Amino acid sequence: MRRGHLVACRRLRKTQNMTERARLFDGKKFLWDGVKYESEEEARRAGETYAEEGFAVEVWVADGKACVYTRRAVKETANEQTHTPGGEEDRR
Repeated sequence: MRRGHLVACRRLRKTQNMTERARLFDGKKFLWDGVKYESEEEARRAGETYAEEGFAVEVWVADGKACVYTRRAVKETANEQTHTPGGEEDRR
């Protein structure tokens, strides 16, 4: 067996048990909160706490464990708050 093949097999085994740190839901990126919950209901309760803090929440269940993924919606950027391109300050 070639060494490169063995390394690839080890990496595959390691990644099969790892939870993805980020996942796309409806084309939007959500980040894992880092906890593997024993049940979907437990994950949903945790998700409610995040939702109260203004996060969008998705629960993903795989291999009998549930994971909570969150996303905070961007309301406006710093540039939109202080500077408008082509505005009066650009004409000076």
